[in-house]
Amino acid sequence: RAYHSWLESMMDKYPDLIIENCSSGGMRMEYAMLSVQTIESLTDQEDFRNMPAIAANCATAVLPEQGAMWSYPTSSENDDETALNMVNAMLCRIHMSGEIANLSDSQMDLVKEGIECYKAIREDIKTFKAFYPDGIETYGKDWLSVGYTAGDKKYLAVWRLKSDNDKHTVNVGDNIKEAEIIYPKSSKCEMNISGDSIEVKL
Repeated sequence: RAYHSWLESMMDKYPDLIIENCSSGGMRMEYAMLSVQTIESLTDQEDFRNMPAIAANCATAVLPEQGAMWSYPTSSENDDETALNMVNAMLCRIHMSGEIANLSDSQMDLVKEGIECYKAIREDIKTFKAFYPDGIETYGKDWLSVGYTAGDKKYLAVWRLKSDNDKHTVNVGDNIKEAEIIYPKSSKCEMNISGDSIEVKL
């Protein structure tokens, strides 16, 4: 309570100050704290393979516009893994880290494209309402997904991790008229729309 009171006094004194709550490990990722703090750092996980389960479920605990997810590309990854890093963070608030200075030209292009895509959609993030086509996600799954409704649009993130099956069907809950891959534009992903479902081939 004393800490919360001090935070309120700081916000009163400096109303434009952005304070990040980075205490989820200390059980402070809750809305007594986030009522006076702008951003919640969601994890300090660095392995991109462990991030999708966190990214897919984070809206169960924090609003997407307050949740900050790390994108952590490294020079040892290939282009697909760099893109996966960006997708992990693009539907909340991006925190960039990793080995940015050591990335290849193609990796850097994917990071830049991801940031540009994020800037194009971030106004919608304020209105996001989450839905879970595959249910609440867990570690160890081959495919993961999460969706967000924003007015008459829906955003969908789909991750293929270690599956030998290159196809996965995602139910988005409405009759789909059209779908577009907004990142990465170079994706070899194929989509087949059928009623309220999209079959993703990745």
